[in-house]
Amino acid sequence: MPKSIFPQYPRDRLAALASANSLRAIREGLLWAMPCLLVSALFLVLSVCARLLGLPGGIADALADLHGALSAVMPLLAGTAIGYMLSIRHRLPHLPTALLCLCLVVIAERLLAPHPRAASTLTLFIAIVIPIAAVPLMAWLHRRRWTQLAPDGLIGENVRDSLNMIVPGLLTAGLVMAALSAALSIPAVAQVDIPLSMASLDSPCSAGAIVAALNSMFWFFGIHGAHAMAPIMDVLDQATRLNATSVAAGYEGAMR
Repeated sequence: MPKSIFPQYPRDRLAALASANSLRAIREGLLWAMPCLLVSALFLVLSVCARLLGLPGGIADALADLHGALSAVMPLLAGTAIGYMLSIRHRLPHLPTALLCLCLVVIAERLLAPHPRAASTLTLFIAIVIPIAAVPLMAWLHRRRWTQLAPDGLIGENVRDSLNMIVPGLLTAGLVMAALSAALSIPAVAQVDIPLSMASLDSPCSAGAIVAALNSMFWFFGIHGAHAMAPIMDVLDQATRLNATSVAAGYEGAMR
């Protein structure tokens, strides 16, 4: 068989990259959160069906509120699940590490609260990145003798594991707060906006190509694309509702 004029793509390097510990943890962690995402989507579908069937507005609003509440906790669930997966790979106590990652995501959300534009864009991204950076740091600290509050053999295993994660957790939380506060002191970070703003809807073809490319890239690594691009999907949902409202009012839609 004649050789191709194109060089063979380094598939072994791509396979190694896709199977990296951090990417596998993201993939499996988001997979664990998938049932929660589907439950949230079900409430949204039921809310739309309630409006179409002419049911009282309070029912549709309650279902929509449930969808919003579940969507708001998705970063917490993602950070906790990814932290749990990484705790297995770094041989840390699983539940204490996962709950510490949950606390770190809560800290990040509180620090982002005064910056709503950055929060709407970065919360899920930070919830994914925090465990990847924090769990290896906690593992390194956990192996240091001076962080061990409970020596072996004196108390039960569960109590010892929990006590020995206190100092690594506190130090890691302090570093996360310092790093995120320093990042938010940069105006470009504090004012970052959603990647696809409403203005980009003037060129739906290019916006659609960007969304499709990002979705394919995430799925290549086994990460749920729509889940990872939640901020972008929220903008597109808002644009769809705005377009439908404009058409219903007798105006020409922005997207055709």
